[in-house]
Amino acid sequence: MYTIINQNIDRILDSVDEGLDIRTYLTLMSGFRNVNVVQNIEFQGKYCKYWRLYGAGLSQGFRASYFELMEGLRSRPVSTIGEVTRILYEVPSNKSGRKTVQFSFASKLLHTLDPHQPIYDSMVATFYRFSAPGPTKSFEDRLRSFLSFHDFLCTEYKNVLSNGLLQQSITRFRHQFFVPNEYTDEKIIDTLIWRVMDLRKKGIL
Repeated sequence: MYTIINQNIDRILDSVDEGLDIRTYLTLMSGFRNVNVVQNIEFQGKYCKYWRLYGAGLSQGFRASYFELMEGLRSRPVSTIGEVTRILYEVPSNKSGRKTVQFSFASKLLHTLDPHQPIYDSMVATFYRFSAPGPTKSFEDRLRSFLSFHDFLCTEYKNVLSNGLLQQSITRFRHQFFVPNEYTDEKIIDTLIWRVMDLRKKGIL
């Protein structure tokens, strides 16, 4: 599974947008530690652009509640992805008042609180051949499926790191971009997966 990354690491690293993929991320993580995210509009704008909350059909009210939740969870023990998803589900995501499962954005919020947590998005799902549950299923059924996959990601990333399955590629990434430890190995795995899947979509790999 990871052979495609290790064997194509030169192309993958060449495709990394250092400014966006790395420096913007580090600026966001530093900003989170130093500002009140409810009050800081600049942070909110950068966060929404980086994590693609803009263009997702989410209302301004949902985004406001999202940052209120993020700030509120800051001083608490790290929450579970299930708790975050449930809280966000109760917030209407658009002007029509519809409730939706925002598991990807929940994982990104949790990752901001704890950067060792894996991020869920369509690229990661496709890489691991996970089929997201359809909208016709109940909230509980959909959540159960997402949580099972997130548990898999947590276990799999630990396996990757403990057994060195991507060690050479992670080391190459750190040496090429001089990233600090704040850019965790888990985040590097996410970036490598995202970039290899993007190259696949473009027909380059």
